[in-house]
Amino acid sequence: MPFLMIRNDITKVTADAIVNPANRNLLQGSGTSRAIYQAAGEQELTAACEAIGH
Repeated sequence: MPFLMIRNDITKVTADAIVNPANRNLLQGSGTSRAIYQAAGEQELTAACEAIGH
């Protein structure tokens, strides 16, 4: 399987999913985590993470 590294703003990349292993509780943090939450819509992503659980 090919591996592609992209150096760019992760919130601007077209993808089915973004994996950010910031914390195991799926809680918003700072830095990359915060940028992802803001781009996705904080309420929507929080609700989706709560539905998944820990």
